[in-house]
Amino acid sequence: MNFYNVMQIDEHTWRIEDCFKCHMYLLEGDDKAALIDTGIGVPGLRECVDNLTKKPVIVINSHGHLDHVGGNCQFESRYMMEEDQYVLEEHTNVEFRKEMIRGFLQEFNLPFKENELNELACAGQMVPYFPLKNGQIISLGKRTLEIITTSGHTKGSICILDQERKNLFSGDTVCDQGILLFLPHSASVSNFLQSIQLLKERKNSFERIWPGHHKFPLDSDYLEEYEECAKQILEMPQAGENISTNLGNGKMWFNGRISIAYRPENL
Repeated sequence: MNFYNVMQIDEHTWRIEDCFKCHMYLLEGDDKAALIDTGIGVPGLRECVDNLTKKPVIVINSHGHLDHVGGNCQFESRYMMEEDQYVLEEHTNVEFRKEMIRGFLQEFNLPFKENELNELACAGQMVPYFPLKNGQIISLGKRTLEIITTSGHTKGSICILDQERKNLFSGDTVCDQGILLFLPHSASVSNFLQSIQLLKERKNSFERIWPGHHKFPLDSDYLEEYEECAKQILEMPQAGENISTNLGNGKMWFNGRISIAYRPENL
């Protein structure tokens, strides 16, 4: 069974989507390629990537959540911010993965059997990674990637700027629909606001935003909507709509096309 769909963005760039609607991006340079995120970890990602490029492949994780690191063990070299180490440890735990994936199967109406769920829960094991730093440059050979730290969804979240092609790969920092800041390991609303303002300062460096989920690509006006939304929350934190989900409880504030889920005690 093929769990992946591929869309070519340009001659050397592809969007890969798994059956859980997680977006990954393969960027090929002259010397090597980078795979941004590895999805939940359903089988076949390495084969999918190998059909697209014959260059050596490194993995760059936008953050440590299970739907972005599940296929890490299929590759030899992986990079992530150290701030998400504890998130990675939790999200590669077999029992944690099993519980979370069971919920995703229901959400996306996927007919996995119990033995297939068990195999998928075990597939995303913890593997070592190389730590990233803010401003770090990764050269793929006539293709330059810059790491931009964007604390918010997790404390170690990053965006990756593809300098020559003016693409920003935003992970879960900038998505259509919204961002979750109410998770136990999320940074504060203030930290997220600073991250969005940093991206606004750099918006002349990119023309398109490629997120980890939902609609793609996005325009830079999303940054304005997220900035305004965060400012409104900081001004009136108790005025958001109360929410209760399987991920936890908090409040939700809507603005334009997006929303921010947050905890009033984590401003």
